[in-house]
Amino acid sequence: MVDLNLSNECKQLSGEVYNDNKFKIPKGYIKYDYSQNVKTGFFAKTYIKNGTMVIAFRGSESTNDFAND
Repeated sequence: MVDLNLSNECKQLSGEVYNDNKFKIPKGYIKYDYSQNVKTGFFAKTYIKNGTMVIAFRGSESTNDFAND
């Protein structure tokens, strides 16, 4: 059976990775680490809650991202 609570939490974390304050980190999650490569535009954050780790990646944000891909 699909865990809809986890699914909804992952949606929030996917939005939070953009740092635009539209999405908050769901209750119980801790921001664990992040990885960024300015040259390629790669960016991801990891979050942990009760032993579950979620890795959220940013997608393309600008035309420069498409040019670098």
